[in-house]
Amino acid sequence: MKPVFRQFVVFLSLLAPLCGQAAYDDNTEKRWQNVLAQRITEGRLVRLKAGQRAFIGIYRANTGPVNAGGVILVHDIGRHPDWQSVTRPLRIGLARHGWHTLSIQMPVLDPDKRSQDYEALFDDARARINAAIAFMNKNKSGRIVLLGHGMGAWMSLYAVSTTPKMPIEGLILVGITARTQNPKLRLTALIERLELPVLDIYGEDDEDNTLETAALRRQAARKAGLVIPVPYRYAHTNASTYRQLAIDGANHEFDGQADILLDRIRGWLRRLPDWRKDRKKDKKQT
Repeated sequence: MKPVFRQFVVFLSLLAPLCGQAAYDDNTEKRWQNVLAQRITEGRLVRLKAGQRAFIGIYRANTGPVNAGGVILVHDIGRHPDWQSVTRPLRIGLARHGWHTLSIQMPVLDPDKRSQDYEALFDDARARINAAIAFMNKNKSGRIVLLGHGMGAWMSLYAVSTTPKMPIEGLILVGITARTQNPKLRLTALIERLELPVLDIYGEDDEDNTLETAALRRQAARKAGLVIPVPYRYAHTNASTYRQLAIDGANHEFDGQADILLDRIRGWLRRLPDWRKDRKKDKKQT
């Protein structure tokens, strides 16, 4: 059993009195909502809807001196919107630096299901991400960036790649993992369709799949026509930019390195170009 999925089983067993069976249904997610409602200390629980299915998120308004925009966070498999590693540090840390954050609950399956079983839920995940974008726009968050971790990064990549003109300004993939035999869900196929700035960040000691596909992800980004400057620097002409960054000594959960992860993401966000305007200028010139 993979380490991440083993932790998922342990977490659900701890919540057994509250959650019962971990089936993907409204009752299970409502019980998760009760658990989170008791533990949130920064932010507030919000209720969203994708199609006929309701789900929860944690919204944290920015407390910085300026409004930089909004970040939607998509957690890893077996996690929740306030998971103590990666998700919680980023949703709170980014809010303290001027970003409204919305961390959303992804679909959950029984603990005996394999990670491949989640592939059937990718369209549901995409619907939830689009509902989260609508929420952020309604709250006038400004420009929006999508950030996913692990399988959440894979789901985020799928959502962006299969949603024409998704109204976001950037995509952050944290320790992206994707094991599949489905050609439509392969990382290379999805990345090759991208047309927006991407930060592909992972740990030096991340999951094997994340490390093994790093070169393939760079190649797919080049095929997509994304600019990959080395060394990375802001340039007005880099309307579509892909940067890949490994953090020394970090594992998949970025244990002990949450502050470094936050700093690297903030640095990229500060240099995020207004790529839509730049691309329009480039098209006129050509």
